Formats: sequence, structure tokens, C-alpha cells
Amino acid sequence: MTGSVPNFSMPVLKHLYINDNQLSGVIPNFSTPQLGNIQVHNNNFVFGDMANNTFLTSTSNSPFVNYTPQKKIPLSILNGILSVSTGEPNTVQQFEWYKDGTLVATNQNNQYQPTGSGVYKCKVSHNTLTVTNNLFRNLVLESEDFVLSVLPVDLLSFKAINTEGGILLTWQTAGEKNAQNFDLERSVDGFNFKKIAEIPAKGQAAFYEFLDENHSNKQPIIV
Repeated sequence: MTGSVPNFSMPVLKHLYINDNQLSGVIPNFSTPQLGNIQVHNNNFVFGDMANNTFLTSTSNSPFVNYTPQKKIPLSILNGILSVSTGEPNTVQQFEWYKDGTLVATNQNNQYQPTGSGVYKCKVSHNTLTVTNNLFRNLVLESEDFVLSVLPVDLLSFKAINTEGGILLTWQTAGEKNAQNFDLERSVDGFNFKKIAEIPAKGQAAFYEFLDENHSNKQPIIV
């Protein structure tokens, strides 16, 4: 079942089980005076979705409420920054950032700048220092895994110059990590490439050059 929970009035409703679905959105504060048990776990609810329902938020009802766990929340990246959203201000939340299963940061920031290749995830809970009641204290929202692959070479420049002896290729790196070699390829149409050389990587910031003596000056240069 997908969608949101409708606002309804059911005076004789005693048990509400909507767990194990794909529901999301705000859970309304519906009129159910005889409600004695509610289960909303294993859906797509976040903290803000449940904050307006007085039965869910009442500490006296905690033995009769089940809202954990919830399904994983999206983890996205924009301009090199990972971020999650739970519908509440960062000040009332605590974010734990993991890389390859190891905790790398704990803060009140829903954004994190990753450090190199790895599998990232975030776990979000209510910050007990700023949330004085027991509201959703047992709920931890876990993000999906985000696999980040970073190129082993930080390339500063790559140039091709037409000389009398052929096409001179030059490139410079700011850093190299786990790089074995550079494969140079030539294309005359931009679609089909042929390998012309293999240059060993130096494993550090370096300058390289290669002269393609077999290139015809009548052919377009595609790098």
C-alpha cells in the first residue's frame, strides 16, 4: 500500500495497524477516542511525518506504539556534498556519518563532504540534548548506501599541440593514488578509438608528455 494516511473519524477504532507498507507523508491527528494501539513501522515515515499525531507523540502511549524501524531514506549528492532530509530542523537531530561501516562524523548537520572512494551512509536520531521529551527517541532513520568512486588521478591539464614531428600530448597531475598507467587513444571521428601508447604512472604529482609521430596532420585532433 502506498500513498499517505487519510484524515478520518472512527470513534470505535481501537487498533490501527498500517505497518509494512510504502506509506509516507504526515500522519494526521485523526479523531479516534478509543484508540489503544497503533503500529506504523516499516513504512517511509520520517520524524516530521509523525509529530502532529498526539497518540504517537504521547509518552504515556509509548507501550502501545510501534514506529520503528522505518525504511531507508534517500542519500543524495550535489556538488560533491552528501545530504539527507527528514523533515525536521537539524537542531533537534543528530547525524552519524559512516564510511565503509566506520563512524567518521557525529554532528547536527544533514550534509557531509565525503573523503575519497567508499560506501557512505547516515543514521539520524533525535538529539537528546535538545529534545527534552521522549519523542521518537528510539527511532533511528538509516539512509541508503551511497557508493562513491573517485578517479585515482587528479588531472590538472591535458593538451595536444600539432608540431612538425607529430602531435605532442602533454598532461599534468596534482596527485595520483593506486594509478598504474595512462592509456592513450586516438580517434579520427570521435566515436572509434585506438590505443596508441601506455605510459607508466609516477604515483605522485607529475608532468607527462608523449609525441604521436604516426598521426596524420590531415586528420582532426580528438583528445
